[in-house]
Amino acid sequence: MPAPPDVQAADGTVPDACRPGLQQPGHAPVAPASQHQPLLGLRTALILAIAVAAAAAAGVLTYRAEHSTAAALLAGGGTFAGTVLFLNTIIGS
Repeated sequence: MPAPPDVQAADGTVPDACRPGLQQPGHAPVAPASQHQPLLGLRTALILAIAVAAAAAAGVLTYRAEHSTAAALLAGGGTFAGTVLFLNTIIGS
């Protein structure tokens, strides 16, 4: 894949600083375009998955007891927020 014109030098070459995978002194490494980074880390995904499961359980139980969609959504939302905060403090990084 050719480099964009604004990256190419006058002779048509691409400077090493613009090539993926090469690291310049004092700069963070650049991941090659073919290596995709995950959107979320494992810890974050675990916390969110547990929080969604707890919120769904609280919402379903509240709806079965109250037969009120609004109350079920409020219970689920509160449970989600509380679970995320709780798990964020107890699961080490």
